[in-house]
Amino acid sequence: MEKRAIKVDRVFETLSRSKSYCDFEQAFKVVSGIQLSFEPTDENLFPRSDALCLRDLCPPRRLSFDPEQRKPFTTKIEWLPGILEVVIAIVMGTGVIGLLRTGCMAQDAASRDGLKKHLKKRCGDVRLSNAFAMGLPIIPNSDPDGVSVLLLQYADYLARFGNQLLLEQPLCEPATIARARQYIQSHHEGTILLNEVADHVHVSTFYFCKLFKKTTGINFSEFLVRTRIETAKKLLVNRSQLINQVALDAGFQSLTHFNRVFKRLVGVPPRQFRKHSVVCHLENGLNQAKYISRQ
Repeated sequence: MEKRAIKVDRVFETLSRSKSYCDFEQAFKVVSGIQLSFEPTDENLFPRSDALCLRDLCPPRRLSFDPEQRKPFTTKIEWLPGILEVVIAIVMGTGVIGLLRTGCMAQDAASRDGLKKHLKKRCGDVRLSNAFAMGLPIIPNSDPDGVSVLLLQYADYLARFGNQLLLEQPLCEPATIARARQYIQSHHEGTILLNEVADHVHVSTFYFCKLFKKTTGINFSEFLVRTRIETAKKLLVNRSQLINQVALDAGFQSLTHFNRVFKRLVGVPPRQFRKHSVVCHLENGLNQAKYISRQ
């Protein structure tokens, strides 16, 4: 029987606190001057702003998510004339797990001046209105598209490597769980049972289940399945290996079960993932060749 997927909020929490995202957020701010946040999925969005009166000026915008969507997608929201933000929906597996949102941006100086007038009228605090409006980065008309492309690429990275981030070992965790991780990594290609791992780390099955879930955020069965899927993703890069052999080598005893679990966690069937991986590899090679030729 297929195991239940872990909750979206657990995935969001893990990714939003990951070193990968924190480093990217900081670098994005330094390079572009634009604030970035990783937020839970919410169909009703308000402006990302410290100026509360801006929220009063702008009614919430409703985002609609296509359940068949399998790749990150972008939306540009214009809160006021020339004042906008970019929202990227991160799709992992079979659903949207979070949103990358920029702070408000102005398309030109005139847009910032217009915002100052709106805020002054609503708030009555000239100094606060001027300070907030003048703090907005000015992004020319063509540049929001560049921002979107950059964020889409990172959202695609999170979608493709999010499962790896979920399986990463934290800097500090109980020695019992660290040994269990090592055992699972070494034996997941074959049959591996819960009581077998508990015995290996010298604790009861009940205590191990409780400690494992508390430490990793997911139960033993889900962790084992995700570990096997990561192995399968690496094996699928080799096009000469048959899909059913990939499933067996990764630790799955049933091709049907493998296909079902793979699509649940990755968002596409193994064959489509393999095709996409090969295309990406070729595109990266072409881009590198173009870069070298320009040097």
